[in-house]
Amino acid sequence: MKMKTILLVFLILISTGVTGVTAITGDPGGGMGQQLQNQTPAQGPDSLQDVQNQTQSQAQGPEQAQNRTQEQLGEQERLQDRTQSMDATRLQQRLQERKQEQLQEQAELPAERQRVLARYSNVSAFVHVLSNESQSRELLGEGPGGIGPQVSEYAREFNNSLQAQIRAEERIESRNAFVRFLVGGDEEAVGTLEQETIRNQERIQEMQQLITRCQDCDAQVKEMLKDQLQEMEEQQTRLQQLAQKEKEDKGIIGWLWK
Repeated sequence: MKMKTILLVFLILISTGVTGVTAITGDPGGGMGQQLQNQTPAQGPDSLQDVQNQTQSQAQGPEQAQNRTQEQLGEQERLQDRTQSMDATRLQQRLQERKQEQLQEQAELPAERQRVLARYSNVSAFVHVLSNESQSRELLGEGPGGIGPQVSEYAREFNNSLQAQIRAEERIESRNAFVRFLVGGDEEAVGTLEQETIRNQERIQEMQQLITRCQDCDAQVKEMLKDQLQEMEEQQTRLQQLAQKEKEDKGIIGWLWK
């Protein structure tokens, strides 16, 4: 009886030990299998979705890249248009500022001289602005595609010539009436006007050609320059006519010796 009891207890202990070991190490069909089951199914759908997303991204890549390129080009064009508009606006603003400066400089001059200078106001302001090489380079560029330095040089030459023309016209305006009656017009003033108008017409043509060829000039600035050159040309025509009229004024002595 005792042997049976001992044997029964021994079997119970053995059974209890095997169950504990199985619970600790894990059953291939139980704990480890469940762990693999929890990992594998969870990763499968996600990986498939990632592949699908990647495929869609690759398919949309060229179209998205093209859209980005178009957006960048559009932004560059908008910036370029804004820069061009600012250039034209800045040129117009600088011309107005120069005209105001001229009025202030001439405020104390005699009325006769102010009257003559007023006829040159627009052209004088124009050549003064362009004779500033830094401004001319900024507006018209430099190097192979720009004309800033060349236009600046022509503007300085034109400005010097303009001053000579102003002095010649002032001589004609202020000529004594009795002297004019006797000997006619001022031949020296006539000679100055004739020489300078010829030179200035050549300069105007050169600047017109430069503007036409300019690659770095924006359209608005080029149109403004063409308008200003047209006004310069009209002024030279007026001075030619003034010189011709003064030349024809011979005075009483001139008519007697004719």
